[in-house]
Amino acid sequence: MENWLWKGCELRREMENKSHQAILEYKHQTLLRATKAITGVLESLNLVPNNLKEIRQARGLTQLQLAEKIGVKYCTISSYEAGKVDPPPTQLEKIANVLGCPVDYFFLKSEKA
Repeated sequence: MENWLWKGCELRREMENKSHQAILEYKHQTLLRATKAITGVLESLNLVPNNLKEIRQARGLTQLQLAEKIGVKYCTISSYEAGKVDPPPTQLEKIANVLGCPVDYFFLKSEKA
């Protein structure tokens, strides 16, 4: 009878261990998915400076001209294009309106890359 109880306890510990491993695996997979999502957001933010500069130049505007049209200083546009400062959504909307493009253009991967 004692042998039966011992095997039952071992089986219970083994099941608890597998359950614990399953929970850890689930947490690990969740963290991986979250990391990929955050990485994607960060990568899209890194696209803004190059896309902003590319379309501004394609429209034949200088940084100063664009700055004047949206009511900011020249150095603000320079900071956006250098990636030193992320433009707030309201500024991106103004810039998109002046440049005649949708806001999501700034977050798209360039065909040149």
